[in-house]
Amino acid sequence: MRIRSKLGLILLVPLVVLVAVAGLRLYDLADRVFESQDMVSLVEFNAVTAELRYDLQVERSLLVTHLRIGDEHVADIDVSQYDEAAVAARQAETDDALAQFNEKADGLPDISDDISNRIDAVRTQYETLVQIRQAAADSPDGVSIDQTSRVYQRLVAELVTITDISSRIVNDPEIARNLQAIAAATTVLETLEEERSIAINVGNGKNFINNTRWQNFIAFAKLRETAEDEFKTVADRDEQLAFFFSPGGLNTGEAEAALTFENDAVNAGTAKPLEVNAAVIDSYNAILENGLDYINDESEQVLADAESDLNAQIFQLLLEAVLILAAFVVATVVALLIARNMATGLRRLREGALDVAHVSLPQAVAQMRDAETIGNRTPDEVAADTGAVIDIDQRDEIGNVAHSFNIVHTEAIRIAAEQAALRANVSQMFINLARRSQNLVDRLIGHLDHLERGEENPDRLAELFQLDHLATRMRRNDENLLVLAGADSTRQERYPAPIGDILQAAQSEVEQYTRIEFGSLEAEREIRPAAVNDLVHLIAELMDNATAFSPPESPVLVEAEQMRTAEAPQGAIRVRIHDVGIGMPPAQIEDINRQLSESADVIDLASSRMMGLVVVARLAKRHEVHVELRPGEQRGTVAEVILGDAVLTEAKLPERGLRSGVPLDAVNGSAPRGELLSGMEATGALPRVPESPAGLFDTAAPQAPHSPPPPQPTPPRGSRAPRRCPRARTCRRTRSSPSPASTRCSARSSSRSSRRSRRPPRRTRSRASCSAPAASPTSARPTARSWR
Repeated sequence: MRIRSKLGLILLVPLVVLVAVAGLRLYDLADRVFESQDMVSLVEFNAVTAELRYDLQVERSLLVTHLRIGDEHVADIDVSQYDEAAVAARQAETDDALAQFNEKADGLPDISDDISNRIDAVRTQYETLVQIRQAAADSPDGVSIDQTSRVYQRLVAELVTITDISSRIVNDPEIARNLQAIAAATTVLETLEEERSIAINVGNGKNFINNTRWQNFIAFAKLRETAEDEFKTVADRDEQLAFFFSPGGLNTGEAEAALTFENDAVNAGTAKPLEVNAAVIDSYNAILENGLDYINDESEQVLADAESDLNAQIFQLLLEAVLILAAFVVATVVALLIARNMATGLRRLREGALDVAHVSLPQAVAQMRDAETIGNRTPDEVAADTGAVIDIDQRDEIGNVAHSFNIVHTEAIRIAAEQAALRANVSQMFINLARRSQNLVDRLIGHLDHLERGEENPDRLAELFQLDHLATRMRRNDENLLVLAGADSTRQERYPAPIGDILQAAQSEVEQYTRIEFGSLEAEREIRPAAVNDLVHLIAELMDNATAFSPPESPVLVEAEQMRTAEAPQGAIRVRIHDVGIGMPPAQIEDINRQLSESADVIDLASSRMMGLVVVARLAKRHEVHVELRPGEQRGTVAEVILGDAVLTEAKLPERGLRSGVPLDAVNGSAPRGELLSGMEATGALPRVPESPAGLFDTAAPQAPHSPPPPQPTPPRGSRAPRRCPRARTCRRTRSSPSPASTRCSARSSSRSSRRSRRPPRRTRSRASCSAPAASPTSARPTARSWR
């Protein structure tokens, strides 16, 4: 599709959106009109509700007074105003008000379920009221004033609730405030009417018959004060003046008698008689009449406001409909005029932007990932060399957008160059720190070698061995830094190495080496020279992890077997490292396996906290080795390493003597479980390996057969028992005695040939067996670990 057609569609979309938005706006205005009509109906319904409330309150005062007038409960009262005819007339007016209430309720729109429920409650309560009326007419002396008053109270409460709900659902804040004021004023009047009923029921010159009735009166007095405070909160100044200071208001003389009676009754208790006379009743009547006038005025004002809002919404609907139509016509004409001007510039901008997004920028960023492509240039120089990728000379917004694309492209190149330089600097800093530390550690190990060769005290020798192992761990940490920095940690070996030598050298890198036992080692293929040192490093990390997170007294079993797989038809080697620790949850094992297989290239803050995990992942990816953790059969964890064709030689292990310390037929022998099968003699000790400085895996001249080592004197009682120490050492033998028991230490071979070209030649370390005191479990178990 051509750019002109696309531009036409682009301009068409806003017009369609404009029509849609205009339609939504007109729909919203129409909806507001209907809501305003509903609000008018609701306000009219509340006006009828207020009339019904007033009629019920007046009817209650007449009925209660009529029921107690014969007992002279009210002094100096005009009996003719409270006879049966007056009560019947007021009841008829109440029925008319209820009929109007039902009519308005039936025509009320379905605005709120709460209002509908309250209307049903009013109708139900009114049926109870009819029964109370009939009981009062049939037996005036047998009717309870309290029960009668409660029926009226429940009806009035439902009507007040309708007004309160209406104030919460109207959409005009002013109308809502007026309805809340009406509800509060009605509550004030209702509490006063309840006080009147109690006063008439008690009677003139009589006291409260019990504390409960007195407490009820006090409760209504407090409720009146609360309702007054609420009314003052929602009503404005004019409304408060009309309610409190109009004739019959609570702050006028007409209401003084009622308020004085209320105060006297509150303070009277159950012993002091009350004074209930015509003046008190007339005062209550005046307050009720003033409340009715205020509520009627407010209802008329609310209705007028609602009708005014309805008219305003209708006018707004018509006005906006005309304006939207005019805006649509103008927008269409202007869009068609601008489209022709924008077509050419947009086409050029589109082509340039696509070139930046899909060609120029991805290629430049990909090149910046390699720090060597930057050379000695600074990031600003690299960014400046990119130049402008979108060449548009227009000075309008399209030209500004093209210039912005050029700036973004330049900044992206500069940031990519900065990141590449930063990564290179960090890696070089790691390398420098690791190299310096390695030099110091190598010197330290050389000093320890010298001390070990001249030490004859077994206790001192054991301590030196512990220091030697700690130094070896320090060297492995330096190698970890080199791996994280992307540098090769060791030089390449000259010859392949059997898997037994790899495991033995890895054991020499572990602090708790005495706990590592070797099971079945059945493998004919050897490890390529380029992968020897890295695989020793990888397996040492797994061994160290297994010993660190298993009980100090438990062994760690290491096994190796050769098997055929689809990826390695000639046979892959599987190394399994078992520990009997508490293990890990399946979710954690899954997460670690994911990191081992996916996140080998990621360097972040977790690399310092989980260095072993990251190093294992890096080394495994470097040599295409598969590493996976699995739960043990009963407990603990199994680390499985699969060595494929990438690290294995094609030919079988040649029969060239004792390079690994044992003839080839010993691999399938019957050595006891827990001993390294490759390199074991009948005595259970690893045979001596060449003393060449080149290392464990270098070729050395064949050695002559060894004489049995001389016997060693039995240590005195109380001395520390010797134990096997894979930290091998050149034996000091008593040449005059051929007995094997005189061997002070059985062998001292190299552990790894993982020496760097920068390190001076020395005899590298292997863990064979020697007589040394056992290290305590506490010292053998580290207090922290980078992963697992």
